[in-house]
Amino acid sequence: MVGVGPGRWNRAGAGDRNPGAQFLTAPGGGEPVRRLIRDSAGNLYGTAGAGGAENAGDVYKLDTTSRLTVLYSFTGGSDGDNPSGGLIRDPSGNLYGSTFYGVGGGVVFKLDTAGHETVLYKFGASADGYSPNGGVIRDAAGNLYGTTFGGGKRNGGVVFKLKGAAAAERNSGPRLRLAFAFLRTLL
Repeated sequence: MVGVGPGRWNRAGAGDRNPGAQFLTAPGGGEPVRRLIRDSAGNLYGTAGAGGAENAGDVYKLDTTSRLTVLYSFTGGSDGDNPSGGLIRDPSGNLYGSTFYGVGGGVVFKLDTAGHETVLYKFGASADGYSPNGGVIRDAAGNLYGTTFGGGKRNGGVVFKLKGAAAAERNSGPRLRLAFAFLRTLL
């Protein structure tokens, strides 16, 4: 689902914490607490953890005229639910991120420039980790790295490496590699 609408800039008053600052009130979506990225034209991209068509969060673009476009709205099913970190962008303009929930234990996703989402990995087995919680980073080879809230051999979360699309197409071994499993201790 794609939606477009103007935001409204509100100036903080003299009694507010940051007088003179401007904040955008956007229609739809909610909890835009994740890190923003910016393209060369000055457009901002981000995720909102709630709201959207199914109240499962969305990916949005805010252009330089404060026009908000919802690029993708999560359904809360196999495509993910509650984007859990900021986005990254590859040289072709594709966006990558992760969701904390979804069928299983969250997903790592790619959103192409046409707004089509591809789930790159579904977490579910606790050995792989579950609930990715900090977004992803990308290396020059296209591999994605991230962390999960829980799971792993010791149930304290994992650091994972997800092989890039080119490596996956060559079927060169497992797609997800656990780099480290943390120990969860209860005090």
